[in-house]
Amino acid sequence: MSHCFDYTDKRVVITGAYSGVGAALLEVLAELGRPEVVVLDIKQPEGSVAQFIETDMGNASSVDAAIAAIDAPIDVLFNN
Repeated sequence: MSHCFDYTDKRVVITGAYSGVGAALLEVLAELGRPEVVVLDIKQPEGSVAQFIETDMGNASSVDAAIAAIDAPIDVLFNN
């Protein structure tokens, strides 16, 4: 039986991964299968990510553009 928090071969999108909980989540995900991580944030995080999309989450057109830039499908979404 696989681990219930195994993210191997998953595409994970994280909003707000530059600092705080989102940055810590990058570290945790690296230990849980190293999924393909896409980050939406104003600043690029320090951790390893597959794709960084500069996004102002308070601006609807910025969010729409970020969504359009993500290759489907998305397996997991973490909103921070």
